[in-house]
Amino acid sequence: MPKAILKALEADFEDVEIVEIEKVYHTTKGSFYYVEIKIDGKKKDLEFLSDGKRIN
Repeated sequence: MPKAILKALEADFEDVEIVEIEKVYHTTKGSFYYVEIKIDGKKKDLEFLSDGKRIN
């Protein structure tokens, strides 16, 4: 996982647990990272570009 994504997660969420990371190639969105996190026992799905910009 690119460091920019890790920095973005740490900046946006406290005590975040990364559950899954997957690099995805999508026909319309292009290449991005799917990141599943857990916060306060709840899972959340996020999408990031490699530069750390959140796209969802």
